[in-house]
Amino acid sequence: MAEAGQRKLSTKIIVYCVVFTAILSIIMGWLGYQTYSSSLLERYEIYVDSVLKIAASGIDGDEIRACIDTLQKSEGFNQVQLDLNTVKEESEMEYVYMVYFPDRQDPSRMAYVLNAYTEREFREEPETIRSLGDPCGEGDFDEIMMNLFYNSL
Repeated sequence: MAEAGQRKLSTKIIVYCVVFTAILSIIMGWLGYQTYSSSLLERYEIYVDSVLKIAASGIDGDEIRACIDTLQKSEGFNQVQLDLNTVKEESEMEYVYMVYFPDRQDPSRMAYVLNAYTEREFREEPETIRSLGDPCGEGDFDEIMMNLFYNSL
């Protein structure tokens, strides 16, 4: 009889140890994932910020404003387009574009200043490339993005 009680006790200890180990493993895995993902997001944010600073350093705001006002591309505008195309090609960013609000009082209407593209996109998907004055199509940006753009003015 004592032997059967001893077996039950050792079985309970083994079950408790297995459950404890499983719970501990799940917690450790979750903590590792959280740490990795937050670190990855921080590094990506730093990377994007540095790419944006490099891209913005070559943009003459007054010249771009004049192009927007006249809807005519200048030599400086074309150079910015080439520079941003290079940024997109070399940085593997999916979206690189500049937008503006033709009517500052209407946050629901947005238009493109330029849309950077890769050589492959130029060859295979030219219809997706937007340029100076092209209105942003329905579905190009969701309402949250449009509000973020509008509030950054």
